[in-house]
Amino acid sequence: YDADVSGMDDMIVVGGPAVNKVAAALLGLSYPTYGAASGVGADEAVIRYFADSNSVVVYGYEGKDTAAAVSKLNAGGLSGEVVNVQ
Repeated sequence: YDADVSGMDDMIVVGGPAVNKVAAALLGLSYPTYGAASGVGADEAVIRYFADSNSVVVYGYEGKDTAAAVSKLNAGGLSGEVVNVQ
């Protein structure tokens, strides 16, 4: 849970800045940030890597979108700092 985090390195964070304080901090957004201001639109998700903290944030517009992004991450074979999932 985001309340249990004691650092900001070496994490896989699931859930976006609307529901997760750690995700908001990594993304440089205030908590909570909803909708398009979060960086994703309806029916979209993103997997974003932050080299400076060696962390990944996985989130979508809705829970089903986050689940699709998690499945893509679990499947592997990704490259780059940002992967958009639609």
